[in-house]
Parts: sequence; C-alpha cells; structure tokens
Amino acid sequence: MGANDEIRAKRIVLEDDNGRIRVELAVSKEGPGLTLIDDDGNQRATLALGKDGPLLNLGDERGKGIASLSVTGGGLGLSLYDREGKLRADFAVTGDGPRLDLYDKAGKGLVSLSVAEGGLGLSLYDPNGKPRTGLALVPDGPFLSFYDEHEVERVMLTLAADGPRLDFTDAEGVQRSTLNVTGAEPLFGLYKPDGTALGNAPKKDAT
Repeated sequence: MGANDEIRAKRIVLEDDNGRIRVELAVSKEGPGLTLIDDDGNQRATLALGKDGPLLNLGDERGKGIASLSVTGGGLGLSLYDREGKLRADFAVTGDGPRLDLYDKAGKGLVSLSVAEGGLGLSLYDPNGKPRTGLALVPDGPFLSFYDEHEVERVMLTLAADGPRLDFTDAEGVQRSTLNVTGAEPLFGLYKPDGTALGNAPKKDAT
C-alpha cells in the first residue's frame, strides 16, 4: 500500500481466530467510537467522542459499567459504580473546583467533599439524604455545624480571629444559648424562644 493510499469505512470489525468480534471501530451520528470485547461477547471498554467531549467507559466481566471518565466543557468527571449498577463514588473538577461525592448501596449521597475559591467543605448526610454534619474552612476560620432530622442547624462551633464560639439553637432554628471567648473573659448567654436575651455573664473561675 502506498503512502497516499487510504481505507475509508464507517465501521471496522476485528475478529479472533474463532470468528468472535473483539474490536469494533465505528462512526455514528453521535461521533466516533472504539469498543473492546472479551471472549464472552461483553463490552469491557468503550472510548467515544461525542458532542459534549470524550468519554471512556469500563465494564466488568458481565459487561456492566463500573467506571466512566468524561471530559466536557464544564470540566472532568469520574464515576464509579458497584456490581448492581449503583453509583458509589463521583469525582469532578469544574470551574468551581474539585468535588468528591460518596454514595451508599441505595445510591443516596452520604459524604461530600469540595474545594472552592472560598475554602473547602465536608458534608455528611443521613440515609435519607439530609445533611447532618458540616465542616468547612473559610478565610474567617473553621466552623463545624450539626443538623437535626429536619435539616435545622442546632449546634455551631466556630473559630475566628477573635476567638472560639459555641452556639445552640432550638427546633425552630432560634439561638437559645451561646458560649464564646472573644474578649478578656469567656461569656455565656441564654435566650428566650423569641430570641431576646435572658442574660449574659462572664464565666467565673472556680475557687
């Protein structure tokens, strides 16, 4: 075949010695794609280029997808699945920054870790998908939050430049108690359901 010769086709298939299709290179309306097939006829790897960008899919011995890597205009994404086809881990890098999400067997998100321009954050969710714990680090300092089953923030621990602070709220999200060390002495405050103060007093050392 000369240097200027070409082979033009919309589909090229490679077979093994037993006549089984092992490699398929094809061009469809969605774009070009390369598929690798095992001895049992299961697709184990697919590389495609669609309108949104390149996509790589990997399958197990049953041909079920277990990993997917994609690159689009919005960024990069890696998704991992269990043997039941449930999404268990999702990693993405977008314009906002990297993010990692972990899921349970039911496909519900349990853990989310993200890094953005304003700082980083870690969120923990219950089996119902509701946030229960949040940990973040922002320019003002770290803070830790706990939520009830109704997604109301009930406990907040913060550490700012002027000192640490601990706040408690009721089921309505109204602040009911606070303890902070932001001055010469630590202060403890109690509040009514309407948010008005019952009193604030410095914490005295035991004698």
